[in-house]
Amino acid sequence: MIRTLITLDKDLASSIALRYTCNAARNFKMELTALHVEDPGPSDQLPGTGWVRKSWETAIGEDGRQKIKDLIAIENMKFPALGTPKIRIGDKTEETLLEAHTGNYEIFVEGLLATASTADFHHAVTSRLLRKMPLPSILVKNMVPLESMVLVLTTGHDLSLLLPVLAYFITGSGLPLNVLVWHPQNTKVLEFSEADGNSSAFFTQVEKSLKSAHCPFTSLKEVKGPATLLAEELSSSGLVASVIGRKNLDEHQPCMALLARTESPVMMFWQ
Repeated sequence: MIRTLITLDKDLASSIALRYTCNAARNFKMELTALHVEDPGPSDQLPGTGWVRKSWETAIGEDGRQKIKDLIAIENMKFPALGTPKIRIGDKTEETLLEAHTGNYEIFVEGLLATASTADFHHAVTSRLLRKMPLPSILVKNMVPLESMVLVLTTGHDLSLLLPVLAYFITGSGLPLNVLVWHPQNTKVLEFSEADGNSSAFFTQVEKSLKSAHCPFTSLKEVKGPATLLAEELSSSGLVASVIGRKNLDEHQPCMALLARTESPVMMFWQ
């Protein structure tokens, strides 16, 4: 059972993320917990203590609960995998991080609408919420069927940190996994190749590591080309995953640029 935390607000991004994740839970072993955080407003305008403060908190909590109830009603679908949403009052980032650290989860999900601006994606990834998130994070950009997963790796990724988490996710979800060893190059077309005598040393390392970790995969290929073309190639995928280094959050690093440009939901394994 993959224990999954999803944040919800009454907006389109949350609506898409909710539908995507609940559809996935119908096919895979996922246990979903929804979290909604109500902003109490400026701290200098909060009520005092005692029953006044308690009544105010109750009213704020009920307002948040109604928002999520309305969101689910708008979807006009039943989500049996979604239990009773948790309602918190406070700063969304801090409350979400607290829940992620203490709630025994394995995946974090949030909606992030696809835009033509890669800067919007970079802003989200470099936010305190995602930088401090202890879990692999899925950002749902569009509503697409989750039928397979593509993992993109580049030279330098630490497979020893990645593969135990990946193997658990793939085994638990049953998703077909296609692995691409990507060599970012400024070419006009993408060049794909199967394993052969000319495969790179990193490709060979990836293949051996996947098998050693007992991580099932459907295909393993090398690809050469720019992020723009690869992102376009992968935009119909149900989930595109890669590794993001916490120490290198530059907007133009290859994997950041790739995940920013693809229209698919993306999954980030932090290193």
